[in-house]
Amino acid sequence: MSGSLQRALGLWLATKVPALSVFADDLANRQNVYPEGVLMVLSHYVTPIGVGRRSPMTRSEAGAVVTVGRLYQVEDTLRLTIRSPSTSTKAGQQVVDEISDLVEQAVLAEKSRVGQTVLDDTGAAPAVGFPLQTFDVVGKVQLGSAADGEPTLFQSAVTLRLTRLMPVEVPVEAVIENIIVEDADGEE
Repeated sequence: MSGSLQRALGLWLATKVPALSVFADDLANRQNVYPEGVLMVLSHYVTPIGVGRRSPMTRSEAGAVVTVGRLYQVEDTLRLTIRSPSTSTKAGQQVVDEISDLVEQAVLAEKSRVGQTVLDDTGAAPAVGFPLQTFDVVGKVQLGSAADGEPTLFQSAVTLRLTRLMPVEVPVEAVIENIIVEDADGEE
């Protein structure tokens, strides 16, 4: 099983905002646990980095190239939709606003640790880490209340952008050991 950046971000959010229950989609909250956060991937861009950079490769003990690699920059944009009903002590919109502010503050705190932030997906076997290059809040918006069901849910959305470097190694399919060059006369 490979790791999931969406799940790793959800686990990170759960540690930073303990009151928030984070889910991968709307249908996962069958118990109606509120306040809830739903993470949705908006975009995923992969760009090869290679201009002026040497491709990483590993060699065998005999000196033959075993694997060649490439370095890619991956940019993911995710949207966290926060929903909460009103409670006996707070209005639903106030709860949603406080949680979105906490999320924004947590991301800003991580931004000061550029290059050191690693989101861990402990739900994968084995656990997978996603070292981040950048971690930004792109936008924050209040959404209209979802009045189509019971209870009335107040909503807010926080859009996050994460960039990371991803090395990819590919095994060499054929190893050329000796090259014999002959001229037109058949001589070496």
